[in-house]
Order: sequence, then structure tokens, then C-alpha cells
Amino acid sequence: MKKANLLINEIAQEEDILTAFSLFYNNIAILKDFEIILSRNKSINDIPFPLKTKNIEEKAYLRNAFKYNGIFFLDEKTVIEMMQGKKVKIPYDYSVSLDSNMISYLDRSVKRNFSKVPKEFLNAITYLIKEDVNFDGLEYLMENYKGVKENKKEIKENLISYEILKNIDKEALFNYKLIVPNISMKEIEEKANQEYQMWLEILERKEFKSIIKQYNLCYLLLLKMCQIELQYKNKSLENKLEIFLAFMQKDLGSLCIKELLIAKSYFQKGNNMLFFRKIQKGSKKILKDLKNMSWDLFHIRRIEQNRSFFNKDNYYIPLFFTFDKGLMEIIDITRLSTLIYNKKIEQVLLPIVIF
Repeated sequence: MKKANLLINEIAQEEDILTAFSLFYNNIAILKDFEIILSRNKSINDIPFPLKTKNIEEKAYLRNAFKYNGIFFLDEKTVIEMMQGKKVKIPYDYSVSLDSNMISYLDRSVKRNFSKVPKEFLNAITYLIKEDVNFDGLEYLMENYKGVKENKKEIKENLISYEILKNIDKEALFNYKLIVPNISMKEIEEKANQEYQMWLEILERKEFKSIIKQYNLCYLLLLKMCQIELQYKNKSLENKLEIFLAFMQKDLGSLCIKELLIAKSYFQKGNNMLFFRKIQKGSKKILKDLKNMSWDLFHIRRIEQNRSFFNKDNYYIPLFFTFDKGLMEIIDITRLSTLIYNKKIEQVLLPIVIF
């Protein structure tokens, strides 16, 4: 296992696709349990839409988890077939995660309350529906888990709107810009109720506590980086990063690369980063804002782990759709150059970012 880990690290850091391919092929017996996605600027593969990162409208941002739109796949079957000169078809799965604002815009669109919906929203949704994308509303449910019981009516209404999106009447959308279902409202309400009951069951599982722990970690890291920036505003970038690294090493006992990259950018730009625009000294809402921002960090971390839950025979490509330019800003900072999945233990390992 030690040799496999050393090889995986070498492949993960290798810039040249052909060299990475050779490393995998020459050690295929050791690496047979792994699948690797490499994202490089000069990859020989260019992924098709809807998997590409792009701006759909002026304020509508679709982002996949990878640094570049060119990605390359390595696994035992694919590598052997390529060496045999066969034309390889890569099986992939994906879903487009929607943040809470998107679910709110969707609900308002269903209710024809268009004055509170960005004009670009319907155009962006229409574009995605034409591409037959799969939508994922799990971010909304996670972010609002405390309100599942307390705000049952609001949660159910949003779930109904989400089910309408999943069962949308395409002709009504394309021709009349209407978001209406292609099945009866009774069926929609039944599906939404099933989704609601499923979420109630998830909240009772002990595994859900690990999700909250991950969120709390994001909150703690965000709290610390903001404390450093506000308290030591005049210190150098190096000094701020030293304080943040010492906190991770001594207090957390782990190195959180994504948050380190975000912190570096924040310490350089301060409130010029849109994501941190609300973080001001004296703000009475600073902790509330930080808690909301922590969900954004959590979602970025979570979508990488989705590979463990989707079809095991397919590669999984996570995407995020948002109108939040600040969120898009930190997604772009932390996009991956490598994603590694161990099929034997069904776990995502070593997401690698480009500095």
C-alpha cells in the first residue's frame, strides 16, 4: 500500500499526461484499485458540455470541480484498452448542484413571482434543460436541515418546486418560459413528500453527525482566517499565513489545502474579494454571515466526495450552478488538478489543487 501511495502522489503531481499514463500502465498491478482524473492545461481530452465550466449568462456560473476543461482518465480497464489501440468510451455520471438561492429563485419562478428572480435565471435554466442535465438539490436541504421540522411548510413548497424542475414540461419552458410539470400536481406532491420523509430519516442517522462536523470545521477555519485578517491587517502575507498554518498544525492537527488557498487570496485582497465583502469590523451580523459563508465552503468540499455515492461503474463529474459571484470566485481558487478514487474502499482520496 505504501508503494501505491507513493505512485499515486507521483501521478497526481505529474504535469505531462503521457508520463502519468506510463506510470500508471507500468504499475497497473499495484494501481488496479484506483481511478484517477487528471485536469491539465494541455490535456488531449476536452470534456463535452454539460460537463464544461462556463458562464451560461452574464451572472450565471456553471463550474465543475476541475481546474481545466481538458481532463484525462486513468483506470485499469481504460489504460489496457488504450494500449491495445482500442477506441475508449469513458462512462461518466454527473449532477448539477444548486445552491439555496437557486432553489429560492426556482420556487419564485414556479409561483410566477418574476420580479424577485434575476432575469438571467430562466434563460440559464432553459439552457441547462436543453442539455438534459441532472439537478441535485441536496445543498439546499443540508443548509436548511434545522428548518426541516420547524419550517415544514416552506421546505415542502421548495421541494415541490424542485420536483417540478426534475419533471419539467420542456415545451412550456422553451416556448412560453413557464416552469410547469409534465405530470400531475398530485404526483409532484407525492414525490416531494417522499423526499421530505427521506430527509427526516437522514437527520436521525448517526452518519449525519459527521456532516455537521465537516461543516463546523469549515466554520472554524473561516472564523480563524477572518480573525487574522481583521486583527493583523497590517502584517505581511507571509506573517498571516504563518499564523493560519500554526493554527491548523497545533489546534486542528491537519492541513486544509482548500482553505489555505482561500486564506492566501483573502490576505492578499482583503474585502476586494467578493466572498468576504460582508466581513467588516463592527458588523453586528458578522457571525451570522460567517455561518452562511461556511456552508459555501462545505458544499465545495462535499461535491468532491459525491463519487463515493454514485454509480460505481462510471466516473463522476461534480458541477455547481450559482448566481453568486463571490461563491464562483472561491470555487475558481480551489478547483482540482487531480481527483483520485479508491474503488476497493469506495473513498475519494487526495484531491489535489494547483497553486
